[in-house]
Amino acid sequence: MKAARHKKCSRDDGGIPVRVHRGRPWSVAPRHGRSVMRTRPTHTVVLAIAIFIVAGCATGRMDYTGGRPDVCEVHHQQMQKTIVPAYYGLMPVTPRDEAMYSARTNTFPHAEDSVNPGCDPRGPREAVVYSCPECVRVRHLWEADYDAKH
Repeated sequence: MKAARHKKCSRDDGGIPVRVHRGRPWSVAPRHGRSVMRTRPTHTVVLAIAIFIVAGCATGRMDYTGGRPDVCEVHHQQMQKTIVPAYYGLMPVTPRDEAMYSARTNTFPHAEDSVNPGCDPRGPREAVVYSCPECVRVRHLWEADYDAKH
């Protein structure tokens, strides 16, 4: 008769019977009476999780295009994805900015040249937005007209 490869049952600190098989602890499940190997995270699993996390953050850009239509609601033109800088914190608002905000809502809603995602400066430095070529053209005309009048 061969000698058993596991030691006799003993109790660990949780009161669950534990067997040691080939140097690894096995515990007997209290309700089912079957052995369940106690597992520890392996280096491979930890490495795989780290790769997925890094791959998800690799672009370093916020995407403002997800779930939004890609046709301009004012000019009815196909928009294109554009990369713009992200500026964090409270921005000073000038009279020109106030006038542009009110004009932009109805005249050129998709001509953003930057985004302000909030106050936490640890976020990405760039963002992807939809840009309408006609909105950009109208914005440039509006800026030239406002600067000429003021």
